[in-house]
Amino acid sequence: MPTQPDLRRYLNIRSSMGGSLRHDGHRLAFLNDTTGVLQVWTVDGPGLWPEQRTFYPDRITFVSYSPASHALIFGKDEGGNEQDQFYLMDDEGLDIRPLTAMPSARHMWGAWSHDGQRIAFTATRDNPAEFYPYVMDLARGEIELVAELPGYNVVTKWMPNDDALIIIRFTSNANSDLFFLDLATGEARHLTPHEGDVLYQA
Repeated sequence: MPTQPDLRRYLNIRSSMGGSLRHDGHRLAFLNDTTGVLQVWTVDGPGLWPEQRTFYPDRITFVSYSPASHALIFGKDEGGNEQDQFYLMDDEGLDIRPLTAMPSARHMWGAWSHDGQRIAFTATRDNPAEFYPYVMDLARGEIELVAELPGYNVVTKWMPNDDALIIIRFTSNANSDLFFLDLATGEARHLTPHEGDVLYQA
């Protein structure tokens, strides 16, 4: 007679997500919830045992390797409040430095510059209703508001010479637009004027 499956087996399924490969290709960082909450783990190759690198009671929301070093950045909130803050970490998990340090603001991860010296992201640091784009110089620890671009914006990438950003503005879950943001002038050029609902990616 067949037995009923144990529901606990399904409630305790663990998952991995959000992989980021180190620039030399020798280590993968990813999120895993084996401990019950998503944390940063790394693995050095197929068949090798992964190592846990963060040990917070709160979930990690993303992890991203520098394109030029062994440093990585991760984000986390506190108590599920969705007020993500960013942290810089070596990939052994031994040195962790807070970057954004503004618990009242929400931060949305964007991208590393190609030389790994700066990051771009959007946040509600200057206006709680708008995700403006910012650039941070990691060596100096300085965060610059680069444009008061209204709306729900997400930085997707830097241009090849790191002088401009591509930004997606979401107006609904079915409609978005692309903008080219010149970092020298702060001018945002609308790239995708359209009618109706269209979702753009970059």
